[in-house]
Amino acid sequence: MRELKNIFSSIICVVKIKPSYLIIKLLTIITSVISSLIPVFVINEIVNIYYDDKNIGKISLVVGIGFILLALIALCNFVIELYDSHVRRVFIAKESIIFYRKLSSLDYELHESPLFLNDYTRALEESVEHIFITCNGTFNIIKILITSIGMFSVIATLHYMIIIVAVALAIVYAVLRVFMAKIQFIASTHQRPFRRMTRYNERSFTLKESMSELKTTKIGDLLLEKNNKAHDNIIKIFDKYILPKTILSFICNLLLTILYPLIVCVVAYFTIDNLTPEVIAWFSSMTVAATTISSLISQLARAVGDVGSSVTEVKVAFDLLKMEGKIESKQGINVEEFESLEVNNITFSYKGDYNQLEDVTLKIKKGQKIAIVGHNGAGKTTLVKLLLRLYDVNNGEILYNNANYKDINVLSLRKEVGAVFQNVEVYAVTIAENILLKTPKTIEDFNLIDEALKFSGLDEYVNSLPNGINTLVTKEFDRDGIVLSGGQNQRLAIARGYALNYNLFILDEPSSALDPIAEASVYNNMLTLGKNKTIIFISHRLTTTVNADYIYLFEHGKVIEQGTHKELMKLSKKYKEMFTSQSKKYLGGEYDEK
Repeated sequence: MRELKNIFSSIICVVKIKPSYLIIKLLTIITSVISSLIPVFVINEIVNIYYDDKNIGKISLVVGIGFILLALIALCNFVIELYDSHVRRVFIAKESIIFYRKLSSLDYELHESPLFLNDYTRALEESVEHIFITCNGTFNIIKILITSIGMFSVIATLHYMIIIVAVALAIVYAVLRVFMAKIQFIASTHQRPFRRMTRYNERSFTLKESMSELKTTKIGDLLLEKNNKAHDNIIKIFDKYILPKTILSFICNLLLTILYPLIVCVVAYFTIDNLTPEVIAWFSSMTVAATTISSLISQLARAVGDVGSSVTEVKVAFDLLKMEGKIESKQGINVEEFESLEVNNITFSYKGDYNQLEDVTLKIKKGQKIAIVGHNGAGKTTLVKLLLRLYDVNNGEILYNNANYKDINVLSLRKEVGAVFQNVEVYAVTIAENILLKTPKTIEDFNLIDEALKFSGLDEYVNSLPNGINTLVTKEFDRDGIVLSGGQNQRLAIARGYALNYNLFILDEPSSALDPIAEASVYNNMLTLGKNKTIIFISHRLTTTVNADYIYLFEHGKVIEQGTHKELMKLSKKYKEMFTSQSKKYLGGEYDEK
């Protein structure tokens, strides 16, 4: 029953994208029935004419009409085949986009699950095509069945045993093919983690970012060693399942081999004793029918086996499409423009692990510049993920304009609250498109790009380029593209965050790749051009704190100190110790509190 449901779902998927596909498939069925019956009737007519008056003209006319009809049908099938290829390409392209979009609607934590990633990559790389194969194969089965009914109605006039023998062999063949499909599915499932490992190594050897270490260290040898182990495991799994699969394949081929001679023998058995001209004509047409029915049964058995194999594979895809995120798919209230954010006594851990955050409380008002500082691993980035609602808190609550995060539509929230992370993703498009994340079209778009570049401090560099904001980033597709440094990448990300116009703008270690002077310049730009925005600076470097309205110092997932810069310096505790130590490093001498 589950298989039938997946077959029906596959047909719906294809027809939804290409409704005309259904009409074409119906036309295919009609042409198949006609083309299978024409030779039977042509042979019968030729033999009858021969024994009647041996009129070559009549025979030529019958042959000519049959040839013209078959030629027209062949032309029609040629056009249909071209159309099928077109539909397949369109379907795979559009359905893949559906899967990409589905990924963005699932919860962030799934990206940390190897099992989910195995299924997702499998669905994207294989199952999308198998959906089309299942749909196309199902129509092929229907076509063969209807054509076979026409042939059975002709051949059944001889003896019902022919039908029983043919159908019995086809059923056995189809069942064996389904078993083969299940064996293949199990083998593929066991191989999938190791195939992902080989693809990971393949990416590592092709990414420019990896080349420097691959050329100067032994990491390449380590990756190749792991690659060999992955391939060894793939081969072991292959060897485990190849014998039963080969045996089943041998039996299937044997059944198809004996099918045609068996049917012809049955036809001959029932006609050999009565060789009158009419019987000879009938026998001749029955032989053609037997040939056709044998071919149809072979096609049907193969088609059922292919669909059985594909429908086993599409189960992964449809299971994925049915998945719903607890956060991403939940509907809720739409938020208004940012006024305040409250984090009240929150505790959070990843899947029951130790608490990354414990009893954290902080308050942020519109227009404030907040610094959240602490050493690496203090829980700062975890807090950012909670503020973006990539995860929900275990205990406590986060309130946006007094509305609980868990009651808010997450898409609405992320239009108001956004972040720039330390690890920046740049894309192989122009600088302008990297900033807006779309193609700029209006004067307002270009003005926003200029403002964003000034905000990030990248404007001087971009203006010096021959093509300015139209310069392509990376050399992936253009030799004239630019490769940005780590610091420039971060400035580009900051510009992007500004252009996206978040009302609450979080910068998570946004200047870690910058030297102290460049960092100070970037922060000055942010404070000047972002004076009407609410900004949270996340950092383990304290250059952001002097001009911040309020500071939270994190340690081991807890807020251990909070206040303004002056207030925390007066406490003479952890914050002052960190600030003084870093100031000595940057200034090359003693820090003067005055």
